[in-house]
Amino acid sequence: MKKMQCFKFFAFTFLVSLFALNASAGSYVDDATTTATVVAKLTAAKNLPATDIKISTYKDTVQLSGFVDTKGQVRRAEQIVKKVDGVGKTVNNLLVKTKPENAATQYAKDAAITTKVKAKLATSEGVSATQIGVNTYNGVVQLSGFVDSQQAIDKAPNLVKNVDGVTKVVNNLLLKDQEDATD
Repeated sequence: MKKMQCFKFFAFTFLVSLFALNASAGSYVDDATTTATVVAKLTAAKNLPATDIKISTYKDTVQLSGFVDTKGQVRRAEQIVKKVDGVGKTVNNLLVKTKPENAATQYAKDAAITTKVKAKLATSEGVSATQIGVNTYNGVVQLSGFVDSQQAIDKAPNLVKNVDGVTKVVNNLLLKDQEDATD
């Protein structure tokens, strides 16, 4: 179990490095360090599904997204993150799961929806698929992360709302500050 958590931690850290390709080296290292610390703290917490929580970090802002089981887990995750050194602001976009009729079938459907949504984003102009995180639960697609333009924030949900299986799109994309977006 711990080996799987370590693998997920390192895989997630690798994905964070892909996200930060446009960031300066100094801020990238700071963001990656903050993200790794947040992941470690959430993973160590009891009764918190850390593997269901996605973390995006830009400068000193940490965004939490994904689906958890209870409102208490939403609050607990935020409390833990706020105590991490290097976190200035926490944006908590965690959503509470609704129970599907058949969890195993829904999991497979959600994985297929996520794949289709990521493919749609990757093949569309005006959005950067590497900057957008996609979480799907019970047909609800959550878009999260820090993007370069308001155009991307506006365009991304419109691109994915008609993907087969999508019942709702929750747009939690955040705009990088304009100074950094032009770098």
